[in-house]
Amino acid sequence: MEPLKDIYMNKDILRQFARDMKKVYPKLNEKEFYQALIKGLDQLELKARIERAADVAYRYLPSSYEQGLNVLYRFVEGKDNKLLYLFLPNFIAKYGQEDYERSIKAIRDFTQYSSSEEGVRIFLELNLNKTINYMMKWTTSKNVHIRRLASEGSRPRLPWAKKISAFIEDPQLAWPILEALKEDCEKYVQKSVANHINDISKDHPDWVVKKVSQWDRSCEPTAWIVKHGMRSLIKRGHKGALKLFGTHQLPKVELREVNWKKSVKIGQVFNFQVEIVSKSKKEQVLMIDYIMHFVKNNGKSSAKVFKLKKCKLSSKESVLLKSKYTFKDLSTRKHYTGRHSWQLKINGEAMQSYAFEVM
Repeated sequence: MEPLKDIYMNKDILRQFARDMKKVYPKLNEKEFYQALIKGLDQLELKARIERAADVAYRYLPSSYEQGLNVLYRFVEGKDNKLLYLFLPNFIAKYGQEDYERSIKAIRDFTQYSSSEEGVRIFLELNLNKTINYMMKWTTSKNVHIRRLASEGSRPRLPWAKKISAFIEDPQLAWPILEALKEDCEKYVQKSVANHINDISKDHPDWVVKKVSQWDRSCEPTAWIVKHGMRSLIKRGHKGALKLFGTHQLPKVELREVNWKKSVKIGQVFNFQVEIVSKSKKEQVLMIDYIMHFVKNNGKSSAKVFKLKKCKLSSKESVLLKSKYTFKDLSTRKHYTGRHSWQLKINGEAMQSYAFEVM
């Protein structure tokens, strides 16, 4: 598969970028601008190419930050959302720190063309309370991208971006933003709020469970946000998170007809099936996951939890579950030969484990 950097920031795209910039800034030396963009391009990763575009724009646009920003406003007017335009918030975060009011407005405006979630974090570091106040105003915007920026930009542990220690230490600082967005009708915003909650759960699990338990989950968007935001805690078997979904009770079950592939080669599919029989006199709500215990390169084991099923079982009722896992190497996970194992996890309780060989 072709790398994203060569799909979204290749020479043809950068050549068009130079042409478009020339249209709104006639004084631009288009040839020099383009050559500066592509110098050593093959050696640059995607993020470095975005930073390069911001730096080149700063070098070739008017020396006044205000005038340069005005050119960028004209440049982006009428354009669709595009990954290339991540250079816009990068430009602001890097060169507009001394002009806070103008820059925070541009961060908001330009998020509609890419995303300013990383750029706004610079201004949170510069003036935390003032920037939070602006982000609270963004939660009422009619524009979905601006509302999402309020949540995504204030995430404590945003991937590929600098962590915000103030939010890690005190999640209450950004919580009003999530409160304001907890009933947002757009899935794009809901996902951000849920991911923000998931971030908080890594540092303050009991605190965030208590917070979301106070939300009205009869509201469909709120219910979805809570379920998705609790996903890591559910996988870890956090009793408070499980209680939110009625799956915190100790499961009374018996495992029958357990069958699984006893050996598998790297690249092949491992599968298993198991019948779960209720041994309770009352109806049980069961949150069923399975754990894969992968052998690492050093011979130690690393556990990964996968979702399987949530169901209700009456007394003596049973459910037959089947699942599979492909031992295909990914950029995020490499597989090794050795003795692996798998087991079910029901309502946070790990059941018996079963071994198999990966060859």
